[in-house]
Amino acid sequence: MFNETLIAHRGFTKHAPENTIDALRNAIDAGFSWAEVDVQWSADGVPFLFHDRNFLRFAGPSDMACHLPWQRIATLSLCHAHSKLAFSPPALESVLAFVGQTELGLNLELKYHRVPDKTTMSKHLASLQRLLHRFAIPQERLLLTSFSKRMTSAMRALTPWARLGRLISQHRDVQPASLTRLFDSNAYSTLNIPATLAKAKTIDWARRNKVEVL
Repeated sequence: MFNETLIAHRGFTKHAPENTIDALRNAIDAGFSWAEVDVQWSADGVPFLFHDRNFLRFAGPSDMACHLPWQRIATLSLCHAHSKLAFSPPALESVLAFVGQTELGLNLELKYHRVPDKTTMSKHLASLQRLLHRFAIPQERLLLTSFSKRMTSAMRALTPWARLGRLISQHRDVQPASLTRLFDSNAYSTLNIPATLAKAKTIDWARRNKVEVL
């Protein structure tokens, strides 16, 4: 089916930095029932919210986010373009603690700008699994998504109860034959695609196969 729920992309960012608790709080205040945020891992394996490869867009260092230890990331003073407010990326732990006190649905997009080795990825996803177990966000209010098939496959093994979504940005991947191959393992419950790729035949395929489109 086609999901008409509005999702606040990186939170509601008109008056708050993206991927922050303030942006999530603003999303709730604006009436959103869901928000999407980006999750990366620091060099020492701490999951935190941030979208970009580096911090330059926010007047921060050029280092790749995944190359800095959490202690350094947590003390960054980044600048939000619209409000000029200073902020630092929040740890996923604090974000889940906040969301757990609300009714907000959370789409965690798991990001790698440079895919690590299998051992490192396993450690990262295990840390995520522990946090999800600790804060116990209800299944119906949690969605894990990624462009990486490796990541979603590994996440399925660790958290078989979680809803997984496949992010797609290539035209060839929204053809019915390609979608059938992607979803033949029943690993994914949602298909996340840009509106420009959501053609009628894609939506028809999703409806026939009972795949939710976001």
